[in-house]
Amino acid sequence: MKFPIQNIEANLNENILLIGETILDRSRPDVVKLDGNLWISNIDQFEIEVQLVADKVRAYSCECPSFDESGVCGHIAAVLFVLRRKLTATREEVKKKRKKSSQNLSVNQILRATPPDELQAFIRQYARKNRLFGIALKVRFAAGIPYDDNETKYNELLDTVFKHLTSRQDTISAQGVRHLSGFVEMLNNQADDAIALQHYTEAYDLLNVLISRLLNIIRKCPQNIEELSRSTAKTCDKLKLLAGKELSPDMKSQVWEFAKSKFHKRAARQLGIAGSLLGIALGLSDERGKMTQLLQAVGTEFKKQHSIEHKLELANCVIPFLPASSASQHVFEGIIREQTDYLLLMRLSEMLMLSSMPKESMLAANQAFEAGLPVDLHFSLRKTMLTASEQLNSPNDIFENSLWLFHETGSSEYYKSCQSVITDVSNDRIAKVENEIQFSTDDFLSLSLLALRQNWSGLLNVLGEKSNINVLIKFAAPLYETRPEETRKLFEAHFERYLKTHFGPVPARQLATWLREIERNCNQSLAGNLRAFLRKNYPGKLKKEVAF
Repeated sequence: MKFPIQNIEANLNENILLIGETILDRSRPDVVKLDGNLWISNIDQFEIEVQLVADKVRAYSCECPSFDESGVCGHIAAVLFVLRRKLTATREEVKKKRKKSSQNLSVNQILRATPPDELQAFIRQYARKNRLFGIALKVRFAAGIPYDDNETKYNELLDTVFKHLTSRQDTISAQGVRHLSGFVEMLNNQADDAIALQHYTEAYDLLNVLISRLLNIIRKCPQNIEELSRSTAKTCDKLKLLAGKELSPDMKSQVWEFAKSKFHKRAARQLGIAGSLLGIALGLSDERGKMTQLLQAVGTEFKKQHSIEHKLELANCVIPFLPASSASQHVFEGIIREQTDYLLLMRLSEMLMLSSMPKESMLAANQAFEAGLPVDLHFSLRKTMLTASEQLNSPNDIFENSLWLFHETGSSEYYKSCQSVITDVSNDRIAKVENEIQFSTDDFLSLSLLALRQNWSGLLNVLGEKSNINVLIKFAAPLYETRPEETRKLFEAHFERYLKTHFGPVPARQLATWLREIERNCNQSLAGNLRAFLRKNYPGKLKKEVAF
C-alpha cells in the first residue's frame, strides 16, 4: 500500500468512499499529528491511525470490526478526506506567504518601475557625491565609449583611478588595493568580451595599458600585494588568450615585443607575472631570431642576483620550446655553462630530466659538481644522472653513477646497473672514476671490478683477508648468487672474529644491524642462516641483548 493522498478515490472502493463521506458529514472528525509521519483521529469511539510520508499514504489502521474483516473501512476514508483538506489548506497558506514576501521592495522592482530619465538623474547625482561609485561606473562601461585612440582612453581612465586611490603620502592603502583589484577585474571582463567578439585590437589596447600601468603602480602598494597579484595574473591570462587567436602578423609582433619588454621588469617579478609574460613571448616566437633574442634575455636574467625560484620559473617556461630547435638548445646549454650556483644547477638538472632532456640534464649536473656541490646533496643528483645516462645509453656514465650509488647504498639494483655495462666501459673512464671519486675504502673500485668481471675467487680471497664486514656486505649479493656456501662461511668467520674482539651490548646491536642490511640488500636466506649460526654458537652472549 502506497498511494498519493490526492488520489484517494482511485485507491479505495466506491462503497468505502460513500461510507466515509457519510461519516464525514455526520461527525466531522479532527486529526492530530502525533509525530513526523503519524496522524491519529477518533470516530465512534474507534481510534484511527494513518501514516503519511511526503504526502503519500504508507499505512493505516482502525479499531472497528469492519477494518478487522476487510483491512479498510469508512472511518479510514473519512480520516483521509480530512487529511487531504488539511494538507491542501497548508500548501495554499504557504503560497500566500511567499507571494506576500515577494512583494517587498527589491532593486529589480525599482528599476522596472522607475522612468529611465529619473534613473539617470539619480545615478548622475549619486556619482557626484560618491567618487568611488563614479569611478566604478566609468570603469564598468568604458568599453562602450567611442574614442579615436583606445590606449588614450584607458590611460585617462586609469589616471582617474590611481589619482583617487593614492594618498598624500603617494601610497595606496590595503583598502585601496582591494578597490583597485575590483577595477582590474572589471577591465579583465571587458577584455574577455572584446576577444569573444573578435575585437582584437581593442582587447590588446586595453591589456597593454592595464599591465603597463600596474607594473608602474606597484611601488605605491606596500600592502595587500597578493590580491593585486592575483588580479594581474588574470590580466596576463587574457593576454595569453589573445595571443592564441588568429592575429595579424603586425599584431603578433606587437604582442611579442610587449611581452619581451616586460617579463624581466622588477615589478613583473613582484607581481608574479614574469613567467607568464615570457611564456606568451615564447609562444609567439615563430622565427629563429625572435627565439634567440628571448633566450639571450633569459640568459641575462640568469646572470643577475635574482632568486633561484625566479630563475627556475623562467627555465620552466623555456624548456618546453627547446626540443623543436637545436639552435635554441645550444643557446640554453650556454646559459647552463655560465651558472655557478650548485643549487640552481641541481634543480635545473632534475627539471630537465623530468622534461625528457637527458643531455641537458647531465650538463647541468656536471656543472653542479664543478660548482662545488656539497657531499650531502650528491645522492639525489647521482640518481638523476643515472636516469639521464640510461636514457642516453652511455655506458661510461651509467657505470660511474651506478657505481657511486652502489657504494653508498649497497643495493643490488645499482650493482646490476654496473654489471650491465661493464664490458663497454673504457679504461680511461675507470681511471677517471678512481682519480675523481673518493670512496670510503681505498680499494672499493678494485673490489667492484673483481665482482663485475666475475673474478669470484679473487674477490673471496681479498674479502677473506679483510676484517671489514661493511665491505663484505656490499658484495654479498653477487657473491651469494654464485658462491653461496663460501659466502656464508666468510660471513661466519668475520662474525666470529668480531665477537672475539668485542664485548658487552654493542656487538649484539651491531650484528643485528648487519643482519638487517644483509636481509634487505642481499638475501633473506643468507640472513636466516647467519642468525641460526649466531644462536647456536653464541647463545649466552647474545640472547639477552638483541632479539635475533
